[in-house]
Order: sequence, then structure tokens, then C-alpha cells
Amino acid sequence: MSCGCDNWSQHPDHYTLIGISAGRVSATRVVAYCLRMKSSVSSFWIGWLLAVLVINIAIGLSATFGIESYLWKWHQDSVAIALWEETGFTDEVRAYRSWVMSVFGPTLMAWAIALIYITLKPFAAGERWAWICISTSLLAWFIPDTIYSVFQGVWINVVFNGFGFGAILLPLIATRKSFWS
Repeated sequence: MSCGCDNWSQHPDHYTLIGISAGRVSATRVVAYCLRMKSSVSSFWIGWLLAVLVINIAIGLSATFGIESYLWKWHQDSVAIALWEETGFTDEVRAYRSWVMSVFGPTLMAWAIALIYITLKPFAAGERWAWICISTSLLAWFIPDTIYSVFQGVWINVVFNGFGFGAILLPLIATRKSFWS
């Protein structure tokens, strides 16, 4: 759904979005603005998707800076049992795991942040490419990550992936007709 403008500077939201990107507007106002746009896409599912993506950012931060904390102990113990049949990690494995998570966390955050921007404007506006982009990136993560986890017997990661996949897939299924009608 395009506004019919020949270039971006003629877009009705041009100056509003420049203000948003310049940081003069709070995140709450940006979300409220985007949810008020006239759209065939349900504001409930847009909000759902935004909430899931914010949770992904929090998980990414937590994985980056808190992998040694009690918050992640249950997950790390389950991974260790699946791979080594014990919960202890050697110092070498602990150092490697910390490095891997310091790369994984920001990657998850970057993906979620990019999808938040796509959700706020083009997805909310009903632009088909945004739905395809979110769907494709979801499958690009879920399929290989889950297959490898199954082959390694890391069932906690398969379950973790299932919840994440379902939480993003649900609004994509629910809004599909808005993009493909």
C-alpha cells in the first residue's frame, strides 16, 4: 500500500519520521503514531509482534551480559547435559561459551531492532514486502537452528526455538490476508 508519492520528501509522514529518527519523539509516541495509521493490518497483531521483538532484545541483552547468572543456569545446565551428560563446564568451555553468547546476544538484538522498524512502518502499512521479510528471516533462523539442535539432542533449544517461532508466526498467520488479498 503506497501513498502514491513520487519521492520520499513528498510522503505525508516525511517530517514526522525525520523527527522520530532525530530522537525528538519518545518510543511510546512512535508506537502510538504507527498504530493509529489507517491500515488493514490489525493493531493487536502489530502490538503483539512489537512486544515479542522487545522480548527478543531483552533476551539478547541477558544472553550477552548474564549468561553466567542464575537466570540462564537452567538453560545452560540442560545444554551441558545434552552435550556432555553433566552440568559442569571446564574453564575453556566456559570461556568459549561466554564468547559465543557475546556474539549471539547482539545478533539477536540487531535482528529484533531491524524487525521493529519494519513492523512499525511498512508492516503496519500493509506493505507485502515487509510480511515477506519478517517471514523469510524467521525461517532463515528457525530451520537450521532447530535442525542442528535436534541432531545434537539439545531439546531445550528446540523448545526455546518453538516458543520464539510460534510467537512470531502467530501474527504472520493472523495478518496474512491483509497482505495477500
